[in-house]
Amino acid sequence: MPESRTPWNMADETHAGLVSTIPRFRQLAKHGGPFEHKPKVLLEGDSWFSYPRKILIGIGEPRNLAKCLHKKTRRRWLLCRLSRNGEELRGMFDFHPNQVAGKSKKKAEEIWRKSHTGFLVRQVANNHFDHFLLSAGGNDIVHKECRKDGTAHQEGVRRFLKDTPVPGNARACLKMSVVKEEMKLMGEHLLELVRAALVQRKNPQMRVSIHTYALPFPDGRPFAPGKAYQQGPWFGCAFEEVGIGQSTALAREVVKVLLEEWVTQLGRVRQALPAALREDFVIIDTFHAVALQKKHWNDEMHLTEAGYAKVFDEVWKSLNS
Repeated sequence: MPESRTPWNMADETHAGLVSTIPRFRQLAKHGGPFEHKPKVLLEGDSWFSYPRKILIGIGEPRNLAKCLHKKTRRRWLLCRLSRNGEELRGMFDFHPNQVAGKSKKKAEEIWRKSHTGFLVRQVANNHFDHFLLSAGGNDIVHKECRKDGTAHQEGVRRFLKDTPVPGNARACLKMSVVKEEMKLMGEHLLELVRAALVQRKNPQMRVSIHTYALPFPDGRPFAPGKAYQQGPWFGCAFEEVGIGQSTALAREVVKVLLEEWVTQLGRVRQALPAALREDFVIIDTFHAVALQKKHWNDEMHLTEAGYAKVFDEVWKSLNS
């Protein structure tokens, strides 16, 4: 895969200190470049680092955590943002298809998980970064948005829900064995990435950090409703289909269980790292530290400008700890 890796991104923009390709990063970071002695950050992940503009595509300031960091550092840090809307953890490994050609599905999966030649690992091995920030896991959990007719996609959140949920008991509404198995696989993918990045990092002081999202409101709101580029909703239709109902306290408690399971899995990933690397993998637990209201959510998955600002406060504290 070409080292430039220009991602599709409705909110893409290039300013001093914010770039989206490795060649441009190298140009600015090189000896004698304007950011030679400034902090350097690699950002990879999903729409929380890469979200559309405030009003429409091409109009208004972008709303995302990368933009918050860019603004906070007054464009004096060099940020290389490679995030893509809809990115899942498994997509953060790039390897050549020939590596798995002719292999069984099980063997191909094993080769994929153990690949240390992925694009991201090469970047931290070949370039000096002070921080490697990740925004990942949310898209793996929802996986598929609701269908165009408003029904739940069987590969989306619906796959976690029992056909006959137990009223008032969030965990009893979920197929917890399915939840735990998927979280385990997500954790394995993340562990391989983090371990490889920390082992091969060019800058021995570089830390890998990941945030833990926040508790949304499963109320059936999509992004850009009625537009050609509408995305979602992701939760509401699944709850309606099993009789829990969207915009209910129980539906929100079920989502809370899912996200708490991911926070727990992140802790397991950290413990699975070699002791010498463990301190350099930082979990920024925005899920428990940040209390958001419905007004802070633009839709079921993404925040408003004020919402991202509140979450970013915790990210900034971690970067400066």
